[in-house]
Amino acid sequence: MRTAQTAIETYATTNDGAYTGATADTLQSIEGVLQGVPDSVLNVNAMGPPERYEIGVESPTGNVFSIARDTDGTTSYSCSAEGTSGCPSGGDWAG
Repeated sequence: MRTAQTAIETYATTNDGAYTGATADTLQSIEGVLQGVPDSVLNVNAMGPPERYEIGVESPTGNVFSIARDTDGTTSYSCSAEGTSGCPSGGDWAG
């Protein structure tokens, strides 16, 4: 998950600070360790404002762990099934 975050930040560095247009394939080409991860497991949403993205990775248990960067620069870390399958109560896994 953090590797995907590093890859999208690298992508923005080479695209004038914009995340727009980043895809799972793009991140896989930047970070080799992501190669072979199916698009159904690694989901990249960078279609909105250029300063925003969301990356989601589905774990083997079906829980989706996400990192989202908002236009104001804040980053949030959430998961889909709070209190189960590695997702803490409250759903914030960054802590």
